[in-house]
Amino acid sequence: MIGASGYVGSRLVSVLLTGGHRVVVAGRSLDKLADYGWFHDVTAVQLDADDPLSTNAAFEQIGPVDLVYYLAHGIGQSGFREADSRAAANVAAASQAAGVERIVYLGGFVPESESLSDHLAGRAEVAQALRVDGGPEVVWLGAALIIGSGSTSFEILRYVADRFPVLPAPAWMGNRIDPISIRDVLHYLVAAGESDQVPAGDYDICGPDVTTYRGLVATYARLAGTRRLTVPIGGPAAGVAARVSAAALPIPAGLATDLITSLDHPMSAAREGIRTVVPDPPGGLLTVDEAIRRALGPDGSQA
Repeated sequence: MIGASGYVGSRLVSVLLTGGHRVVVAGRSLDKLADYGWFHDVTAVQLDADDPLSTNAAFEQIGPVDLVYYLAHGIGQSGFREADSRAAANVAAASQAAGVERIVYLGGFVPESESLSDHLAGRAEVAQALRVDGGPEVVWLGAALIIGSGSTSFEILRYVADRFPVLPAPAWMGNRIDPISIRDVLHYLVAAGESDQVPAGDYDICGPDVTTYRGLVATYARLAGTRRLTVPIGGPAAGVAARVSAAALPIPAGLATDLITSLDHPMSAAREGIRTVVPDPPGGLLTVDEAIRRALGPDGSQA
């Protein structure tokens, strides 16, 4: 797994170990990986995906691998779009040389537009870089906003809704979005690793509810027990709002800017949904209300 120290990756490691899988985690800093409770139950190797020599050496050290989860991204860093594509190409080449059968990549929805943010355009470019002639088959899962405690997008939502009693609501806050709970993201990632269940290809993953960014703020405020007033305003464009908002958010300014700029586009599922090949988890997919309640609950760090 490449990206095991991230929000999704760290949780996916736990799920895979519970399922009896042998997991190898790869990253630039083994010290960072050692902070996780599962560290002594996995094999850890040092891998700098931006360096083809490091990437090839890591795969040689690991030995035979059936499946690679590619969850790494450099959003928020200078020049991340080109760096992400370069890193993905290095991993694809090393995977091909190592005889890897499948790569599962978690990216985002990519709306049809000629003016995509670097964040959105970069997700599709990474998927393309992972595909090489004669290389591993690729499953690309695209998700919009992931609801769960610790998800960067959800924490931005939480921070804004908790601290500002009156929220300006530009027109783009009415854009449609198909969010998904972290529990259901993990369900689909595990299923995507099974070639006999999920054919190679691109799939959008989402929960059962369609809402808007404004609706998400209202739902969060209701469930958190706070009252928030949203006031419709004309403008500013998401790019302008991103640069202003970044200074007020408790995350790196570059990351906030890249994420908020992406709000200019509706984030709704467009490609074939994975539900055509993967059954829903027991009890069904979590609604927005259920996902937010889990994130706000006493076990929110696991939600």
